Amino acid sequence: MQNNVNLDEEKLFDLRGMICFLLKKWKKLFLFVVVGLLIGAGASFVKYSAPVQNEVQPEEHIEETEMPLEYMHYQKLLSDLEEEKENSVLLRMDSNDAYTQTRNYLLTAQAGDIPLVISKVKALTSQEAFLQKLVDASGLECDKVAVAELVAIEISSVSYETLVMVEATKSCAAKLEFTVIAPDAQSGAALADAVEKAFASLQKELTARESGFTLEKLIEKEKQGFNETVYTKQTATAANLATYEKELEKYAAQIMMLDFSETGDGHQLPVKMIAVWAIVAAVLFGGMAVAYFGVVFLMDDHIRYAHELH
Repeated sequence: MQNNVNLDEEKLFDLRGMICFLLKKWKKLFLFVVVGLLIGAGASFVKYSAPVQNEVQPEEHIEETEMPLEYMHYQKLLSDLEEEKENSVLLRMDSNDAYTQTRNYLLTAQAGDIPLVISKVKALTSQEAFLQKLVDASGLECDKVAVAELVAIEISSVSYETLVMVEATKSCAAKLEFTVIAPDAQSGAALADAVEKAFASLQKELTARESGFTLEKLIEKEKQGFNETVYTKQTATAANLATYEKELEKYAAQIMMLDFSETGDGHQLPVKMIAVWAIVAAVLFGGMAVAYFGVVFLMDDHIRYAHELH
């Protein structure tokens, strides 16, 4: 019984001795804890901290980016086509409910003057004064370029071989036809009358030159409904718009893929993660120090009891 008590006391004194020995080494233990704290904080700082990224919207750099010539080309085409679509009467009207009027004439002139007459007639659609008269007469909200699309003048024959010879007057004749397209009958009829007045003025001008120019009205036709010219123009414009937009989207996608982020001067510090890893490292190094000095105590036969440590 006495032996058991002595063994317990010896174990008790051994435990007390170890605690006292560790307390004696408190400076070294504290140093281990501090080293672990610093190592944990430093490692977590390197791993989790990152330079501050200032995100910049790609749109802010598009003007500064050297764009490909193809992009500039499609951008110009799209801009011009959108402007044309906004101003064009032909593109704004309903292709299934368009007004069309056609007038046919027999054009006669002296054989030597026929080239002059034909060139004068064809040049009407490019004359600023003539186009402005059409704008004023139609009452449509459009410019001279847009109204020129609404009038088509054709001469059925332009070569001497195919011109009809009028034996009575020894002059040449050809078929002159013009067609007007408009959103409604009122503006269409006004356009047709304006073109006919321009022909009358031209006839008066050429008659003064003794060219023998005359116009004889043959047929007048009108129709309200589907117009293939309008439909074709609108379909082609819509296809071109889709093509240009698709090409621009392709280049825009390439721009969006570029890295426009700017690295700031500082770092974003994850304080919570640094603190957690610093504490874990401090506890780990402290535990390692306690284990090391505990082993030293157990392996050293000269250190046993608490009173030997005072």
